[in-house]
Amino acid sequence: MSQTTPPDRVRVRRAPRFPAFLAAGGLVGVVVALVVALTRPADPDTGFWSLFALLGLFGLVAGLVVGAIVALLLDRRAERRAALVEAEREEGLPVGDGPDARPLTERDLERLESAGPAGASAAAEPGAAGPAEPTEGEEAR
Repeated sequence: MSQTTPPDRVRVRRAPRFPAFLAAGGLVGVVVALVVALTRPADPDTGFWSLFALLGLFGLVAGLVVGAIVALLLDRRAERRAALVEAEREEGLPVGDGPDARPLTERDLERLESAGPAGASAAAEPGAAGPAEPTEGEEAR
Protein backbone atom coordinates (compact mmCIF):
# COMPACT_ATOMS: atom_id res chain seq x y z
CA MET A 1 0.00 0.00 0.00
CA SER A 2 1.39 3.35 -0.93
CA GLN A 3 1.09 6.30 1.37
CA THR A 4 0.65 9.76 -0.03
CA THR A 5 1.79 12.98 1.52
CA PRO A 6 0.03 16.33 1.22
CA PRO A 7 0.38 17.82 -2.28
CA ASP A 8 3.44 19.94 -2.98
CA ARG A 9 3.46 22.97 -5.25
CA VAL A 10 5.98 22.55 -8.06
CA ARG A 11 6.91 24.64 -11.09
CA VAL A 12 6.30 23.01 -14.47
CA ARG A 13 7.77 24.50 -17.61
CA ARG A 14 8.76 23.49 -21.12
CA ALA A 15 12.50 23.95 -21.47
CA PRO A 16 14.23 23.92 -24.86
CA ARG A 17 16.70 21.13 -25.63
CA PHE A 18 19.99 22.98 -25.97
CA PRO A 19 21.86 20.29 -27.99
CA ALA A 20 19.12 20.35 -30.64
CA PHE A 21 19.37 24.14 -30.97
CA LEU A 22 23.17 23.99 -31.16
CA ALA A 23 23.07 21.27 -33.82
CA ALA A 24 20.45 23.10 -35.88
CA GLY A 25 22.36 26.37 -35.63
CA GLY A 26 25.63 24.73 -36.65
CA LEU A 27 23.98 22.99 -39.59
CA VAL A 28 22.36 26.22 -40.79
CA GLY A 29 25.73 27.99 -40.48
CA VAL A 30 27.46 25.35 -42.63
CA VAL A 31 24.68 25.45 -45.26
CA VAL A 32 24.92 29.24 -45.44
CA ALA A 33 28.69 28.92 -45.83
CA LEU A 34 28.17 26.42 -48.67
CA VAL A 35 25.78 28.79 -50.45
CA VAL A 36 28.20 31.69 -50.05
CA ALA A 37 31.12 29.55 -51.28
CA LEU A 38 29.13 28.47 -54.34
CA THR A 39 28.13 32.03 -55.26
CA ARG A 40 31.64 33.51 -54.93
CA PRO A 41 34.41 32.89 -57.42
CA ALA A 42 37.11 30.71 -55.89
CA ASP A 43 40.78 31.69 -55.99
CA PRO A 44 42.51 29.51 -58.61
CA ASP A 45 45.49 28.96 -56.30
CA THR A 46 43.50 27.60 -53.37
CA GLY A 47 40.33 26.24 -54.98
CA PHE A 48 36.73 25.81 -53.88
CA TRP A 49 37.28 23.39 -51.00
CA SER A 50 39.64 25.62 -49.08
CA LEU A 51 37.21 28.53 -49.46
CA PHE A 52 34.34 26.33 -48.28
CA ALA A 53 36.39 24.97 -45.36
CA LEU A 54 37.23 28.47 -44.15
CA LEU A 55 33.70 29.79 -44.57
CA GLY A 56 32.27 26.56 -43.13
CA LEU A 57 34.36 26.91 -39.99
CA PHE A 58 33.19 30.47 -39.43
CA GLY A 59 29.61 29.52 -40.37
CA LEU A 60 29.65 26.62 -37.92
CA VAL A 61 30.84 28.80 -35.04
CA ALA A 62 28.39 31.59 -35.91
CA GLY A 63 25.54 29.07 -36.17
CA LEU A 64 26.41 27.55 -32.80
CA VAL A 65 26.40 31.00 -31.20
CA VAL A 66 23.07 31.95 -32.79
CA GLY A 67 21.54 28.59 -31.80
CA ALA A 68 22.71 29.03 -28.21
CA ILE A 69 21.29 32.58 -28.06
CA VAL A 70 17.92 31.42 -29.42
CA ALA A 71 17.83 28.54 -26.91
CA LEU A 72 18.68 30.90 -24.03
CA LEU A 73 15.95 33.34 -25.09
CA LEU A 74 13.40 30.53 -25.30
CA ASP A 75 14.55 29.19 -21.93
CA ARG A 76 14.05 32.63 -20.36
CA ARG A 77 10.60 32.85 -21.96
CA ALA A 78 9.70 29.38 -20.64
CA GLU A 79 10.85 30.41 -17.16
CA ARG A 80 8.42 33.35 -17.20
CA ARG A 81 5.56 31.14 -18.41
CA ALA A 82 6.17 28.39 -15.84
CA ALA A 83 3.03 27.29 -14.02
CA LEU A 84 2.65 26.25 -10.40
CA VAL A 85 0.79 22.97 -10.04
CA GLU A 86 0.03 20.64 -7.18
CA ALA A 87 1.80 17.29 -7.20
CA GLU A 88 1.45 14.35 -4.84
CA ARG A 89 4.51 12.42 -3.80
CA GLU A 90 4.13 8.63 -3.70
CA GLU A 91 6.24 6.50 -1.44
CA GLY A 92 7.36 3.20 -2.83
CA LEU A 93 10.23 0.97 -3.73
CA PRO A 94 12.56 2.41 -6.37
CA VAL A 95 12.47 0.66 -9.73
CA GLY A 96 15.79 0.77 -11.57
CA ASP A 97 18.70 3.03 -10.89
CA GLY A 98 18.89 5.02 -14.13
CA PRO A 99 17.49 8.45 -14.96
CA ASP A 100 14.09 6.85 -15.72
CA ALA A 101 13.83 5.24 -12.27
CA ARG A 102 10.42 5.57 -10.69
CA PRO A 103 8.73 4.34 -7.51
CA LEU A 104 7.08 0.92 -7.61
CA THR A 105 3.30 1.35 -7.47
CA GLU A 106 0.55 -0.97 -6.23
CA ARG A 107 -0.31 -1.80 -9.84
CA ASP A 108 3.29 -2.92 -10.45
CA LEU A 109 3.18 -5.12 -7.34
CA GLU A 110 -0.10 -6.72 -8.42
CA ARG A 111 1.31 -7.43 -11.87
CA LEU A 112 4.43 -9.03 -10.39
CA GLU A 113 2.42 -11.13 -7.93
CA SER A 114 0.05 -12.39 -10.64
CA ALA A 115 2.98 -13.29 -12.93
CA GLY A 116 4.56 -15.59 -10.33
CA PRO A 117 8.26 -16.38 -10.03
CA ALA A 118 8.71 -17.39 -13.69
CA GLY A 119 6.86 -14.32 -14.94
CA ALA A 120 8.89 -12.02 -12.73
CA SER A 121 12.17 -13.06 -14.34
CA ALA A 122 10.64 -12.85 -17.82
CA ALA A 123 9.30 -9.41 -17.05
CA ALA A 124 12.74 -8.29 -15.90
CA GLU A 125 14.31 -9.41 -19.18
CA PRO A 126 11.99 -8.32 -22.01
CA GLY A 127 14.06 -9.96 -24.76
CA ALA A 128 14.58 -13.19 -22.86
CA ALA A 129 12.74 -16.24 -24.12
CA GLY A 130 12.65 -19.86 -23.06
CA PRO A 131 14.66 -22.61 -24.73
CA ALA A 132 14.25 -22.72 -28.49
CA GLU A 133 11.98 -25.41 -29.90
CA PRO A 134 13.76 -27.93 -32.15
CA THR A 135 13.15 -27.52 -35.87
CA GLU A 136 12.27 -30.35 -38.24
CA GLY A 137 15.84 -31.54 -38.83
CA GLU A 138 16.81 -31.44 -35.13
CA GLU A 139 15.91 -33.83 -32.35
CA ALA A 140 15.02 -32.77 -28.84
CA ARG A 141 17.81 -33.60 -26.37
